[in-house]
Amino acid sequence: MALRVRVRNLNVRECSGDNGAGRLAVFDCDIGAISIFGCTLMRGADGTLFVAMPRRNHHGEPMPAVRVIDGEILHSLMVKARDLYHAAGGQMARTSNPTN
Repeated sequence: MALRVRVRNLNVRECSGDNGAGRLAVFDCDIGAISIFGCTLMRGADGTLFVAMPRRNHHGEPMPAVRVIDGEILHSLMVKARDLYHAAGGQMARTSNPTN
């Protein structure tokens, strides 16, 4: 059974280093019946896009680790976040590889 994956409340927050890697956007998501707040759409130094799970709560305090280990769910989150990021006017995630 496939889980419903939804990205919501995405805010473009572009910040990159000298190597082009960095944060593109911050968002909340729902995976099935689980809501996760403060995920980040990131671009690696090699240009690939990925989703990072939150490390701190909304007060800036360390929070319990959240890990999504299912590659299909992570890819679905990345694609939905990327598409919403572009729709919100984000530019830094544009690559020549549309599957990225």
